[in-house]
Amino acid sequence: MDRYGLTELLTDKKLLESLEPNMNLLKNIMQFKGRMKGDVLRSAKEIVRTVVEELRRKLESQTRASIMGKRSRYTPSSVRSLRNLNFKQTITKNLKNYDRTKRRFVIDRLYFDGNIQPHNKWNIIIAVDESGSMMDSVIYSSVMASIFYRLNALRTHLFIFDTQVVDLSDRLEDPVDVLMSVQLGGGTHIAKALRYGETLIDNPGKTIYILVSDLEEGYPIQQMYKACKDIIDAGCKLLVLTALDFNGDTVYNKHAAQTLTNMGAHVAAITPNELANWIGEIMT
Repeated sequence: MDRYGLTELLTDKKLLESLEPNMNLLKNIMQFKGRMKGDVLRSAKEIVRTVVEELRRKLESQTRASIMGKRSRYTPSSVRSLRNLNFKQTITKNLKNYDRTKRRFVIDRLYFDGNIQPHNKWNIIIAVDESGSMMDSVIYSSVMASIFYRLNALRTHLFIFDTQVVDLSDRLEDPVDVLMSVQLGGGTHIAKALRYGETLIDNPGKTIYILVSDLEEGYPIQQMYKACKDIIDAGCKLLVLTALDFNGDTVYNKHAAQTLTNMGAHVAAITPNELANWIGEIMT
């Protein structure tokens, strides 16, 4: 920023607000938010919110469909949601209550469709490497975690890590708050993060553990392998994402990826939609 004379972006509120909110601007804000203050930081946060909400809207519908299952019109549901309201059955069952004088229905009961996918709580644990090379994946992981958090069938945990671990599970209502907490760069201690995630497992058979990392461990890598093996042996589904974005470009430790694959982990670089489909298949 200094080299190209762009420091005004960090100090000029009007200039920042004149820029089009998009993914590139979001990335710049994430990289340099530590140098923003006052009104400039507040404007930057609103830009982040605009971009993140647009991403969430694009991803949420398919994610819900993939994970929650198809609607069943033959099974009544105790979940009273407008999304599941069966308009035809509600009208038919309440025809007897038609008020001819006021020309309207008097609805004494609403009927809802059930879901083929039962609402058994699955535990989703997402560990995100916040090294600089993982920026796109950090953004998409935060948005997807906030979507998972809103689904009744899932209990979602999200934490970010470098050499320390920061649990952001209590902030999932607002993915902007999550992203503004990320400090890109620094060292990487994957094994330590994996061990922290183990403390969040209460039912291994219904736990999906997602590690988002380039697998460039900064500590003895055998510790990372041992932690992954323990998670798999406990009965959890371990998914290692070397990238979570729509670009497909990823640089990662291929030897480590192959080693984890050999021990039973699923290792891939995938899109957010593919992640939702994968989780939906596991839960079926």
